[in-house]
Amino acid sequence: MTSRRYLNLMLKVKDFLWGRQGVQKHIEMREDMKKKFWAMIMLGAAISTASCAGIMAQKNTVQAAQEDAVPALAVTMSKESGCYPDAFSLDITCEGAEKIFYTTDGSNPMTSETRKEYKGAVFVTDRKSEPNVLAAVEPVLFDCAYSSYNGSRCKAPEDSEVDKATVIKAVGIDASGNYSGVVTNTYFVGSMAEHIQGIEESCKAAGIPLAIMSVSMDYNDLFDYEKGIYVRGKIFEDAYRDWMAGKNPDAKELRNLEANYTQRGSEWERTAHIDYLESDGRAASCKLQQDCGIRMQGNYSRSDLQKGFRLYAKKEYGEKNFNYPFFGEDLKDDAGAVKSKFKRLTLRNGGNASFLAKYNDAYWQSLLKDSHCDTQASRACIVYLNGEYWGIYILQEEFNDDYFEDTHGVVKEDVVVYKGDAEKYDCGYKLEEGTLPKGETDEGYYLSGLTEFFKSHSDLKKEEDYQEFSKLVDIDSVRDYFAAQIWMNNKWDWPGKNWTMWKTIKTNVSNPYADGRWRLCFYDLDFGGISGAWSAYENTIQLDNYKEYGLLDMDTKNPVVLCFAYLMSNEGFRDSFKQRITEFDKGIFEKNAATKACEKYLDIYQPLYQQYFARFFGAEEAGRYAEEAVAGGYGSYTCITEFINGRSEYLPVMLEWVDEFYNTHTVYNSKTAAKKKTIKNLSVTAKKGTTVIKIKTIKKAKVVVTVSQKIIKSGKKTVKKLTVKPEKNKRGTVSVKLSKKLKKGMKITARVTKEGYKAKTKTVTIK
Repeated sequence: MTSRRYLNLMLKVKDFLWGRQGVQKHIEMREDMKKKFWAMIMLGAAISTASCAGIMAQKNTVQAAQEDAVPALAVTMSKESGCYPDAFSLDITCEGAEKIFYTTDGSNPMTSETRKEYKGAVFVTDRKSEPNVLAAVEPVLFDCAYSSYNGSRCKAPEDSEVDKATVIKAVGIDASGNYSGVVTNTYFVGSMAEHIQGIEESCKAAGIPLAIMSVSMDYNDLFDYEKGIYVRGKIFEDAYRDWMAGKNPDAKELRNLEANYTQRGSEWERTAHIDYLESDGRAASCKLQQDCGIRMQGNYSRSDLQKGFRLYAKKEYGEKNFNYPFFGEDLKDDAGAVKSKFKRLTLRNGGNASFLAKYNDAYWQSLLKDSHCDTQASRACIVYLNGEYWGIYILQEEFNDDYFEDTHGVVKEDVVVYKGDAEKYDCGYKLEEGTLPKGETDEGYYLSGLTEFFKSHSDLKKEEDYQEFSKLVDIDSVRDYFAAQIWMNNKWDWPGKNWTMWKTIKTNVSNPYADGRWRLCFYDLDFGGISGAWSAYENTIQLDNYKEYGLLDMDTKNPVVLCFAYLMSNEGFRDSFKQRITEFDKGIFEKNAATKACEKYLDIYQPLYQQYFARFFGAEEAGRYAEEAVAGGYGSYTCITEFINGRSEYLPVMLEWVDEFYNTHTVYNSKTAAKKKTIKNLSVTAKKGTTVIKIKTIKKAKVVVTVSQKIIKSGKKTVKKLTVKPEKNKRGTVSVKLSKKLKKGMKITARVTKEGYKAKTKTVTIK
């Protein structure tokens, strides 16, 4: 057998194992088994090649060489991916093929049960009147944000509410059973303005074409009960059964339960194809086509109606990178070259702002691109799944080892990245990139330099201690990071979650980024200014339900907060921090400039709102959602700009509080805080259906009660905070009355503080 024929045969075996019929085997096949399988293929090919070479050496080789050179089959379609004004006949050819098969549902024509044999030109027309397929799936099967266990406030959209393109995948097969590669094209019939409402206005505001990502893949890889990555699926049903049996008390609601869509790692990666197009509203030009891996993206937002995706370029799919300057000529690496190579891409749904203004995180990150922290470039993008409109996304860079190599020129194998999530991980963080040494089990292994420093130093008042610490951490990075986070009041999930820090574990004196120091990155800034005008007057440095001294409290395990708290104990750094946050206030966050920048984002996204909200909430509700995204009371354009206009006024108050704190507090480190007395008594009593919360503790103590339902309702996290002053707590018994009755799943946190005592916190959940 020739080497080419051997490879073709092995590829057919691979396609069977990893294709539609053998998908369960694909799920069960671990990554190491995949590598062994590929090694087998290549070894067989090498043996076959060597055998052929030996035979040819024994013969007069011209004829044998000609016999060995089996021409590769190549499918050609008569029209490229793009937009065409009228319906047309599509010719599909493949020289040397005995048959051509094609699909129109996103499945692989090599293995699909729905494939059709090509007999003549395929008529491609506008599909707007055709029934939905993916969009016809009932939301209750994949949504936990708007659904109960067996019902949903949202319905599958009408056929007319989902725009459609035509996706054709074709493959040729010769008489010997050798397949060509699969060729995929995406076709829009009519004008792009008919397909994407508001596209011309959006492009005009952006000054660039609108990005369009056509993603095609097997239906079952998305919506199958056992292996579908977009649905609740079997994993959710099992988790729900355990929850009802009382086996998972930490889960407070459906969104907290494990599901198919919450799964991570290569076992939950599926094969997809992308056609990436750009359109100015008239023509549509296809810029990139390739197979890739696809996984779900996001954290809490995975349970939403519209979910985020992460795209992976890998050699096993064809190309090792996505080679295109998605983010324009202005995005450059440290050497000044335009960034046009990406290992991963994120299609972000907007996170906590997915059905609000949408662009919240992208907007804030755009203001911070010249800071001493890494930011993610992004642009508005419309996604189609198997030709069906799936809404507005944010196409975004992804922080990973390849990103740091491509941006800063470091060696990616030397990069380690930590991400914080105090809710998910016991230690509060996860090693996101990098591998622990063999035999090592401590997740915080690479943080040991920091943790040892914190153990041996109580503060950084001494200059020699400050200089020693500056060898572990990029001081400017920490300063800029906290100055920005504090100014924008990004204080719902952060800093317990949504922080990223990275470094290289090997140093290179020729590269300043390979110095082994920790640096911080901005991401997931959705909650910046999200609550509007009133939140502009919050002291983000002090505000914390659990720590008495907020971001200056050293009694924490959060390594990022500890870096800041320690640095703030140094007078020189405090001066630098105050100067930097003031520079931000008068520069990138200056109300006129920052509002103008936000207006541009509004002008880009607002024209696209109506179609987007109609897709997920129906045409009747679309107008209301679109209006709330602009002028609503939470997460809207108006909220962001009102926050911006008021924040400068409150900045001096925060900085004065910092000065007062360090002038009056000699105790702010956990080592000295341990000398305080302990509040032994703290009980919280509350029942479902009542409006009263009773707290018993020591008398004359300040009591802060937070009632949080831990849900996002219409995009808004429901939280209520009530404070009882010490003079109102004369006997140690406090009653707090609410305006609404307590419901099952609500979380109540009572935090008690008193001079000379360590703060005490207790949380209960309404059952």
